[in-house]
Amino acid sequence: MDSGCERSLIPGRLVREDQLKPTHQRLQAANGTDIPVLGEVKLQVQIGDQVLPLRAVVADHITEPMIGIEWLIA
Repeated sequence: MDSGCERSLIPGRLVREDQLKPTHQRLQAANGTDIPVLGEVKLQVQIGDQVLPLRAVVADHITEPMIGIEWLIA
């Protein structure tokens, strides 16, 4: 989890192309550099016994999934 991350992010290598939906979402790194976005995906995340929905932005420049603040406050 990354409370400094506004949106949840998933690396492109973890998502099948047929799961991607178009998005107008833009990403910027902490240093202001633009991060190219592949699309958006809706996933189910299991935490313990609970299965919860997660909508995330997909990018190849992300190496690990990051659960953003929008999911933590929902």
